[in-house]
Amino acid sequence: MKYGATIDIQDFLSKQSFSKGQFMIAFLCAMAAMIDGFDTKVISFVAPLLSAEMKIARLDMGIVFSAGVFGMLIGSILAAFISDRFGRRPALLACMLLTSASMLLTAFASSVQELLIMRLITGIGIGGTLPVAVALTSESVATKVRVTTVMLMYCFFSVGGAASAVVTEQLTAHFRWPAVFVFGGVVTALVACAMAVYLSESIQFMVAKEKPRRDVLKTIMRISPSLTEHDTPIFTTSLKEKDGKQPVKKLFTEGRAPITVLLWTTFAFGYLVIYFMLSWLPSLLLARGLNLHQSFVVAVAFQFGTPIGSFLLGRLMDRFEPALVLGTAFVTACLFIYLISVSPGSIALLCLIALVAGACIVAGMIGFVAIAAGLYPTAIRSTGLGWGLAMGRIGGIVGPTVAGLLLSINVSAENVFRLAIVPQLIAGIATFALFYFSRRLKKRELNS
Repeated sequence: MKYGATIDIQDFLSKQSFSKGQFMIAFLCAMAAMIDGFDTKVISFVAPLLSAEMKIARLDMGIVFSAGVFGMLIGSILAAFISDRFGRRPALLACMLLTSASMLLTAFASSVQELLIMRLITGIGIGGTLPVAVALTSESVATKVRVTTVMLMYCFFSVGGAASAVVTEQLTAHFRWPAVFVFGGVVTALVACAMAVYLSESIQFMVAKEKPRRDVLKTIMRISPSLTEHDTPIFTTSLKEKDGKQPVKKLFTEGRAPITVLLWTTFAFGYLVIYFMLSWLPSLLLARGLNLHQSFVVAVAFQFGTPIGSFLLGRLMDRFEPALVLGTAFVTACLFIYLISVSPGSIALLCLIALVAGACIVAGMIGFVAIAAGLYPTAIRSTGLGWGLAMGRIGGIVGPTVAGLLLSINVSAENVFRLAIVPQLIAGIATFALFYFSRRLKKRELNS
């Protein structure tokens, strides 16, 4: 490349292969997602010990859980604003450090009120981590492997959630419950330190914000080490990628209103089904006549569908139209939710059905997060993701709550499963509609 030549950063990334520098960014974001999963799930495993020691009533513990979720909603919106204004890297570091500090302080909580405040603050840090990590990964890796990389990175959230169960069991066998939060806080701080040293800023963000050429060069050479200062071109991006004023308003202007509404619809209804399945699947299987061990085995099979589905759907989305792939997966999930409600007592068959359901539902939503990142320009990408995930948090609160209300009025487990088909189908239809409106927006942008 000639020195001083001008090239669009999007075109440059579309021609790159997956390099060590890109791997480092994806790896550190995956570690952030894993820590996020740990810090999110750990309270549910520590709760029985907390309740017994501090004599916390179930209702009060439920309020503590809700405070964490409410904090996540705030964090996803707040971190998105910071990320689009000041950068992905500082926003991610701030979220990690806030989470670390609040986890450590949780170990010293001596009342329900203190515990509630700490979980609210922890939730803010947790809620901001994922949308920023997704945006940073999406903007830093080669276009040809972007969707697969983001989906695999996001899978580490589930790994962290599973690790929280193991760590809690091992630590509480020898120490009191505060040791679990100290462990989480220290590990989160260590990952934040590694990020401070090795994590690069989003190159697309730097170009969009017109950062000094020397800083852009330093970052771009990590992604593409073959370039040197003598042959590196001047990187540019389109005006829409740079305009970050009034980011929330921008979600509904310039033809993006239907896209934003459809994204929020899929996020809300998709996460409603996910949290319903994660919260109630074992209990509903017990109500259908399975024993405790069998219901846990089927629930684990549902979880195993996530990494398998993430890899398979990611490859399909890299080769075919992503929205069509995901819309098909969401609609297919409706069939498998129904099959869970009517399938015979064969555990092997139920595990297979649950595995496919997990691949379509959970991995499908992970893929949806990946494509959502690409539907907004760089200047408002984190804002778009943050608000979308906030809608998902609301759905995540509504799903388990509605299921509990239905069960409390003696609706059968089979019918509760069947009712879950409705929001899943809405998510699928919204995703198919998203394909149409996103193509229409692209044509409009090309014509203008």
